[in-house]
Amino acid sequence: MVQRTGRRVLTVDARNHGDSPHSPDASYEAMSQDLQGLLPQLGLVPCVLVGHSMGGKTAMLLALQRVSYTYLGPLNAL
Repeated sequence: MVQRTGRRVLTVDARNHGDSPHSPDASYEAMSQDLQGLLPQLGLVPCVLVGHSMGGKTAMLLALQRVSYTYLGPLNAL
């Protein structure tokens, strides 16, 4: 994707997945809140969100909640 777009790409290890901390709340709302905290810390606002499956649903929710984020579409469509 970096070669195709020339943009920086960040991959996120969502809560309860991979090496991220585990939490009893694994809702899309909670994962959206995680991104809302992370992306400004990294200076990535505004940004374009791309995701697949759970990541796509989280990205869509974040884009609906905050106008500074744009949801581009599912990763497999790019």
